[in-house]
Amino acid sequence: KKFVENEDCFFIFYADTLSNVDLIEMMQVHKQSKRSFTIGLFNSKDPSSCGIVSLDNTGCVVDFEEKPMFPKSDLANAGIYIMDGELLRGLNFSNHLFLDIGYDLLPRLINKMQGFRIKNYIIDIGTHENLALANEYVKFNKGFFE
Repeated sequence: KKFVENEDCFFIFYADTLSNVDLIEMMQVHKQSKRSFTIGLFNSKDPSSCGIVSLDNTGCVVDFEEKPMFPKSDLANAGIYIMDGELLRGLNFSNHLFLDIGYDLLPRLINKMQGFRIKNYIIDIGTHENLALANEYVKFNKGFFE
C-alpha cells in the first residue's frame, strides 16, 4: 500500500492475466467517468469461474458476484483495475488477515465503479493449458507487445 499511497490513481494487475489492453484508453475512461475505481472486463467462455458484473447504460457496475453458480451474464472481471488513491486511503480492512479483491473489495464498490470492456487479447494464464495457448498466440502475433 505504501508505494501508491500518495498517487492520484494507479493500475492494479493480476499476475496471471496476459493482455495487450489499451491502458491509455482505459485511463481516459476512468478519468471521464469520475468514479474512483475502474474494472477491466471481458466476455468469458466459463463465467461460473469468474467474477461476473452487470452494467447500467453509463458503464457503472450495478451488480457483481464472484464465481456465481448461476451467472447472470458472461461479462467477467479481467483482473485489471484502476484505483484512485483517495479510495485506497479511505478503505478500512484492519480486522482482516487476508483480503481477496473479488470477495472483499469489489462487492463494496457496486454502483461506485466504472466498467471498461477490453477489446484486445486477454487470457488467464493461471493454468498450463491457457499458458500454452497464450504462448502460441504471442508467437504467431509478432506485434502483440507493441
